[in-house]
Amino acid sequence: MHPTSVPCRSIVRRVLALLTVIMLLGPEGGAQVPRAIRTGAASGQAQVSLNLVAELSDSLFSINDRHSAVFTDRSGRFLVVGEGGASIGIYSRKGEFERRVGRSGRNLGEFGQIGVIAIGPGDSVHVFDIELQRRTIYDPQLSSARRETPAPRVTFAAALPAGKMLVSGNIPTRESAGMPLHELNARGEIVRSFGSDNPSFKAGPEARLLARLISKANSGGFWIAPFPSYEFELLSPSLKGVHKFTREISWFPAAAASSFDRPPGLDKPPSYFRGIREDSTGLVWVNVAIAASSWKPPTEAQRQQLNKESSPPGQMDIDKLFDTMVELIDVKKGEVVVSQRFPGSYYEIPGTDLVWQATSNSRNGVSVRIYRWRRARR
Repeated sequence: MHPTSVPCRSIVRRVLALLTVIMLLGPEGGAQVPRAIRTGAASGQAQVSLNLVAELSDSLFSINDRHSAVFTDRSGRFLVVGEGGASIGIYSRKGEFERRVGRSGRNLGEFGQIGVIAIGPGDSVHVFDIELQRRTIYDPQLSSARRETPAPRVTFAAALPAGKMLVSGNIPTRESAGMPLHELNARGEIVRSFGSDNPSFKAGPEARLLARLISKANSGGFWIAPFPSYEFELLSPSLKGVHKFTREISWFPAAAASSFDRPPGLDKPPSYFRGIREDSTGLVWVNVAIAASSWKPPTEAQRQQLNKESSPPGQMDIDKLFDTMVELIDVKKGEVVVSQRFPGSYYEIPGTDLVWQATSNSRNGVSVRIYRWRRARR
């Protein structure tokens, strides 16, 4: 045997091991290789239903505007953002209007445009104002505002230990530009920004590409999903990437950011993520907005009218352009087990198995119907 043969073999083994690690980590030296989700054989069978839970009236609180959104507090009450995005209507679990919190303004307890409501330590209610770029912290009953802290333009938020928050948003600073996710401390200061291997500054419509849905995972980590493409990621409790998943399907082509900035109805409505959550069995539920089956390209006269309209359409006008596709995914198998289409628009209520839909009522006003997703027992 040649005297150098043993060391050479040792070196070869080490090189091969190193190459294996590099392949597993991916080209970015730590980037994950997305796992493709396939369509299961039984996914087309209707297995999901919507059960009406409550109906919220607008007789005492204005709901019909583009800033409407629904959240819940820890007791299950519904917190409805309305009246131009500057107020919160509190409704009981049965749908009865209780009272209004906030008004337009810049003082404590006043808002410019409420973007997100999240539940924090001690069931405190954190209200993020994307216009004034601040966070107002309420007690669990929303009876008094404790304090305010600076906050970036937040699109989604979830509580972390020790009073911290995980938020999504476009923050155009040197340290955070191009990063979709940010960790805030209890004072609202940015501890770190992350979530992109190749961050680049984005402005205007392109800034929407940095928005991420954030949902708590059973593991204590978080599910993260961008809006304009069918992909999602699992983060560990320490906010490290665990797995990435992607799905290629004809009804969800990746959309350009500019397509979300055009007058609604002018072009075919782009598909986008509305919600993601994990149920008690470990299945991941995905809620995707897709173009309504009734949508047709506008005539030339209609296109001219859409381009002339100066006031933005209301919530229900936009909702008519979309249907809702719900998919249940077994991430361990990498398989879609349920794929079901529902006419109309259903928006997720973060942290719950509930969705909401704006509908016309008998008074020519607007009601918000709250539904619960149900999967048929097999």
